[in-house]
Amino acid sequence: MGRAATRVLQQISARDLKRLYTIQRLRVSGLVAIQHVVEHFAYHSGQIAYVTKLKQRKDLGFTHLPGEKPKGRGRRHLPVI
Repeated sequence: MGRAATRVLQQISARDLKRLYTIQRLRVSGLVAIQHVVEHFAYHSGQIAYVTKLKQRKDLGFTHLPGEKPKGRGRRHLPVI
C-alpha cells in the first residue's frame, strides 16, 4: 500500500495541489485534502495500535522516542484497565 500511495503522490503536480476540490461539500485545495487523509489515516492507525495493546495486554515494541534504544518486542506487560 505504501508504494502505491507513493506512486500516486509522485504524479501530483503543483497545479493539482493548488486546485480547489469539493469534497463532502467543502471547498479545499489538493494539498489540504492530502493533509486531511494522512492525518485521518494516522489517527485510525493509532486507535488500532492502542486497542491491540489493550487486548494483548503488552507493549507491541514498535514505538520509541528519538534517541531511545528499542526495547525487546512485546516483553513489557501493560496494566489491565
